[in-house]
Amino acid sequence: MIIDEKLEKIMLSDIEKCEEAQKSAVGTHQLFQILISKYDGIFEGFKNGVAVSGKVAPAGSPLDFRPEINAIKEKLELLLTVNENKQREKDSLFDFKKTFKKDVKCLGKIIDSFDNQSEKSLQEIYNKLIAKYSDIIPNFSSNIDGYRKSDGYYFEVDGERLRKNLKNIYDKMNLCIDLNFVNLSFNEPDGQPIFQINNNNQNIMKVNLTFKELKEKAENITSLKDEEIDEVLKGIDEIEKILNSSERKNRKWEKVKEIIILLLDKGIDVAIQLIPSILSKFS
Repeated sequence: MIIDEKLEKIMLSDIEKCEEAQKSAVGTHQLFQILISKYDGIFEGFKNGVAVSGKVAPAGSPLDFRPEINAIKEKLELLLTVNENKQREKDSLFDFKKTFKKDVKCLGKIIDSFDNQSEKSLQEIYNKLIAKYSDIIPNFSSNIDGYRKSDGYYFEVDGERLRKNLKNIYDKMNLCIDLNFVNLSFNEPDGQPIFQINNNNQNIMKVNLTFKELKEKAENITSLKDEEIDEVLKGIDEIEKILNSSERKNRKWEKVKEIIILLLDKGIDVAIQLIPSILSKFS
């Protein structure tokens, strides 16, 4: 059984409960019963090997199920480790994606607590993200204050400009996750691409499509109903109008981003076949 992200999150939460339960015997019997019932229904034979010793407690004292709960914790950790190994065998970028999602989660917490963050710590996070992802995420530099396109240099920024850039990077990273990491590029030191992640598992994926070509692609997505195709075509038209307008680039991006989110609701075929080309128009 492959453990998906939702179940993994539940298991990690229960592992934390098991660790917390080691502080006191109070409530451990109830927690043991809940966890055994939950996971024996998910993983066949889960309760096998979780031995329950005879329990005797003085009058008025709780039964101590801490050893059994610790055994459950270890079993959950083992299941997660085995699951990771299985996913790693199927996906050569499993570890990268795991780190990427961890960075996004950390950045989200930082953005939610800007007022409690020092300027120095924000600058360190900003420089770290640039170093790790600027050459990987498509159009990473778009709408980034302090970026010089002629030589790809990121100048130091502070205050509201720094916070704006971090929010911009956060949005881009989340969009990469929503798109299942489509079109990320990994390069050799000389800038030559090693490979690109795309839906066809090929080394090259054409993304610089014209709006006419985008609409032709949309019309041929067989997974969409006619009314859904009409909605996608309308979205493409709106994006073209926005990009051709005289508004500032950051304002264009905010409007286009809202439409992209709506298009993502139409399914993975739209995300893979259309979104990378739309993003390329911000380079």
